[in-house]
Amino acid sequence: MSIGVVASQAIMFVISPILTRIYSPKDFGLFGIFTSISSVLCVLANGRYQVPIVLPKKDREAVNVFALSILFTLGLSLLLVAIIFFFNQAITSLFHTEELSKWLYFIPLTVLLNGLYEPVFAWAVRKKRYGTLSWTRVTQSVSSSLYQVVAGLLKAGGSGLILGRIVGDSMRAIYAWGHLIRNDRKRRIFFDFKAIKFSAIKYRDFLRFEATLSVIKTFTSEMPVFFLMSLFSPSVTGFYLLSVRVISGPFSILQLSMNQVFYKEMTDRFHLKQDFYPFVKKTYLNLLKIAIIPHIVLLFLAPLLFKIVFGANWINSGHMTQLMIPTLLLSFLNSPMTVLSQILNKQKTLLCFELIQLALVSSLMAGSAFWFHNELITIAAMSFGMTSYHLFLMGYLIHISKNVDHEDVYKH
Repeated sequence: MSIGVVASQAIMFVISPILTRIYSPKDFGLFGIFTSISSVLCVLANGRYQVPIVLPKKDREAVNVFALSILFTLGLSLLLVAIIFFFNQAITSLFHTEELSKWLYFIPLTVLLNGLYEPVFAWAVRKKRYGTLSWTRVTQSVSSSLYQVVAGLLKAGGSGLILGRIVGDSMRAIYAWGHLIRNDRKRRIFFDFKAIKFSAIKYRDFLRFEATLSVIKTFTSEMPVFFLMSLFSPSVTGFYLLSVRVISGPFSILQLSMNQVFYKEMTDRFHLKQDFYPFVKKTYLNLLKIAIIPHIVLLFLAPLLFKIVFGANWINSGHMTQLMIPTLLLSFLNSPMTVLSQILNKQKTLLCFELIQLALVSSLMAGSAFWFHNELITIAAMSFGMTSYHLFLMGYLIHISKNVDHEDVYKH
């Protein structure tokens, strides 16, 4: 599965210098707001009912949870069609981009495609078909990138990027369902509407709490795009999107492997009732050694590097990257450590922290935009808020790693 993630991220990173030469910052901005809205809604696509597909001992129950997640997707997609039909103009006006209007109708399709894929993904995890999971990601990345390049060469504008995303999601879903049908076509599967209703009640906390946390986390990560689009212009949003795309891509590959190793080590230490802090400290220091030099290079040379690699039109992305270096570095350091909240039953505390970050950063961005109306000052304000949050989060994670009460966690 991690091979697929690495390959898909590598493809996205390699293709970026091509895309920046055939699409404008405005095109990327339109693509960014479409992707951000879709990302927040896709988290809700299955009501998080796809998560417990791996939990039941018997396939009969898991199949009904699978069906429940599909039914939730269909219902949500139809609801979104109605909402967009009635509120299209209001949403378009919010982001001051008339061209967004027609693309809003494609958001329910994107939610549907993701909602059809996620239960199959969970079923493949249940059956340990990790090769399938890897290839679905590669299929998505290759098909999406090829379409975007061809459409860009044909001067399709922002529609080429958006349709490329939809093509990638479609190919991923088709590939995943093809493998599901081939592997399970001989399996006797029975859907029971009473069992589906029972599953909805049994796993309702995934809808009430898991979905809430996931939406808040996703909205927080996408919030800068919403603010920049509504307060400035699609071009400014495009500059920001490229900056995040380029910097987060390579480091997300490393984060994936580090998260898996850290989670396994922390889980083992928890079961053996060993101290957490020594390994937490060691991990922080190792991550800092890995990340410090690339971040220092970007701090001083990002505008020049962006000009050389992505073209002269994208120097502004380099300036934004410079301003975001502190929060990007701290976010990378904290990424694997957040699993401590799951192991130590601190999810509610982390949810409160996410809400505080959301309020802090949104206030700083809105205030700076109102007083200065300068995109770089607004990005600097955002970076200050996120950096402050990550410093606080780092202190909290170190604190709980030093004060683990195994017996108290077991009680809860």
